[in-house]
Amino acid sequence: MTSAHKDRMSKAGRLAVIGAGPLGIECALYASRLGHDVQVYEAGEIAQHLGEWGHIRMFSPWSMNVSALGKSVLASGGTLGSLFRSDRCPTGNELREQYLLPLADSSPLNGRIHTQSRVLGISRDHLLKGDQLGSTARSGKPFRLLITPRGGKEKVVKADRVIDISGVFSQHNWLGSGGLPAPGERALASRIDYGLPDISAVRSDRFAGKRTLVIGSGLSAVTSVAALADLARRVRGTSVLWLVRSEDRNPYEPIPGDPLIERAKLMQQASGLMNGATSEVECRRSWVVEEAREAGGGVEITLSRRDEVVREQVDRVIANVGYRPDRSLYEELQVHECYATQGPMRLAAALLGEGSADCLGQTSHGADSLRNPEPDFFILGAKSYGRNPHFLLTVGHAQIRDAFRAIESDENLDLYAAEAA
Repeated sequence: MTSAHKDRMSKAGRLAVIGAGPLGIECALYASRLGHDVQVYEAGEIAQHLGEWGHIRMFSPWSMNVSALGKSVLASGGTLGSLFRSDRCPTGNELREQYLLPLADSSPLNGRIHTQSRVLGISRDHLLKGDQLGSTARSGKPFRLLITPRGGKEKVVKADRVIDISGVFSQHNWLGSGGLPAPGERALASRIDYGLPDISAVRSDRFAGKRTLVIGSGLSAVTSVAALADLARRVRGTSVLWLVRSEDRNPYEPIPGDPLIERAKLMQQASGLMNGATSEVECRRSWVVEEAREAGGGVEITLSRRDEVVREQVDRVIANVGYRPDRSLYEELQVHECYATQGPMRLAAALLGEGSADCLGQTSHGADSLRNPEPDFFILGAKSYGRNPHFLLTVGHAQIRDAFRAIESDENLDLYAAEAA
């Protein structure tokens, strides 16, 4: 054993990873390779949120969604297929079932992933939030994680380092004007989808022959509208009312030479759907939701635009209005947050300085951008972007590398490059 390896092993300790999504699995794999006693705590099942939109094909190909370390582990177990070397874009279900679940079952992670184990909060042993402000001395006390494990009896586990990589998918934004819940919105939970429902034949009874309100201007909303438009061509009486906040008549300008073929197709489709290419889709710009009430077996939506107020009757609502981080997990820790995105301040400032909103233009900004005033606490993945939606899994892989460079005090550490060599 080399002296460098001995030194690295001496820095290894108890590491808690929160979230067993795509990057939680990758993070635990990286940590285990470095000798950390890593334990992963997942509120649901492995990559559960990925399965909730698993019918959707991703924009990015296999090569952008798997890591060299993950491929190496699967290859050593004989479960690596040629699919991972292709430029084909997987669906969410394919990524979960063909890559993430086999990784979770691999020997490096055996017994380390605890599903149905919800982390309720994180603090420091014998320290309050305001103690030893901004001091590295706080690292002298272990983290305390309050957990409701499978079985339901609360317990505390301790860790020397914590990486919160729990994502944002469980925390949707609200459809009401100004970002608050519209009056009546909470009571209509059974009639509102905040994700990407499967509008295919399997579940088309919820939308076929119905009028659906879609709210949102991102590509998730476009995906919903496109699927509903396809259903309308097959089932008479199906229609869509699509609300976007922007007055821009063509916010979906194609990116010249876009390498993400699936995204390019959707951008092209979006412009047509927004501008009347399909009679079953009505797009209204710059309207906002003031109120939502159950009425006539459906939903009555009150909309406003400047001095205008109208009421519309629909059967269902799809609110593709984005997501936000669950910050309650670390409210007892010293975390400096951006007042606009609610992401960690250092990274938020770095992202603000980027000139491109294209997710392909995003990069990891190095280990220092991931540090918090709370020593040895890292927020990675989509949660590190807060409400900023321009996150890509390849950035998450780079964040994992950079976080462990900080943990190991080795700016050249890169297990991905070592495996790819």
